[in-house]
Amino acid sequence: MTRIPTQTAAKNMQHSMESNFARLTDAQRQLSSGKRLTKISDAPTDAIAANRLRAKESMAGAFISAADDGLSMLAAQDTALQDASSILNRVRELVISGTSRLQSPQARAAIATELETLRDQMVTVANTQFAGRSVFGGFAASAVQNTSGSVAFVGDENTVDRRVSPELTLSVSTNGKQVFGFEAGSPAGTDNVFAVINRAAAAIRSATPEDARAELDNIDARMMDVSGALASVGGRVNQIELVQSQAEDSIVAMRSSRSLLEDVDMGEAVVNLKDAEAAYQATLAVVARLHSTSLLDFLR
Repeated sequence: MTRIPTQTAAKNMQHSMESNFARLTDAQRQLSSGKRLTKISDAPTDAIAANRLRAKESMAGAFISAADDGLSMLAAQDTALQDASSILNRVRELVISGTSRLQSPQARAAIATELETLRDQMVTVANTQFAGRSVFGGFAASAVQNTSGSVAFVGDENTVDRRVSPELTLSVSTNGKQVFGFEAGSPAGTDNVFAVINRAAAAIRSATPEDARAELDNIDARMMDVSGALASVGGRVNQIELVQSQAEDSIVAMRSSRSLLEDVDMGEAVVNLKDAEAAYQATLAVVARLHSTSLLDFLR
């Protein structure tokens, strides 16, 4: 019968005890953290796959943030364009009312003054900002400048873009030069919305109804420009919301896949912990028995 030296047995017992203790510690860690993977060495292939999924989640989250910013900017434009539409409707009503020969000079003056007030309100609308950026002026600080009632376009035609998916980059700004008619008329810009309101107000104040009525077609054209811009904003909002929804769904799917790789099965973890505890306790018992053996036991 081969006798195993005491030193070798002791080393084997120590190794077994350390191994079972590590197993017990790992089982306790998994159960307390709920994670199967805490370092790459736990399961290299699964850990690498989980990290790739996490990177994709981060990218999808960045696209969602860009989409949120774009939607907020487009919402500011939608509100401004709705206000512009309301202003133009009121301008049209006043122009029609002001061309009536039943109006007194005082009434015509009041209508002209209200038209000029509406022009100034339209200036405020045109210079709408979101997060410190002009939504109708491109990269410029503002879209229009009002100088004693004469309004000029001072923005630029650059577009503010947001990349909302790997495949889709959308403009989230609106060209104020087009919306407010600074390309309309001959020469271009003479029939911008502010010039049209000014001419209508002047014609009503001077009791030349034919000149005021001549501006109705221009007012209708500017209303069409605003309506077209509203439709464009609505279309872009729909596009962004669609890709944002898809990104959110993809994040949910990736998190689910990553959970399968990283998270521990709690039932299995409890069983593993019990097994590890039993193995460790058994090893301790053997080690204790070995240490209780004296030299006389070997000399029998």
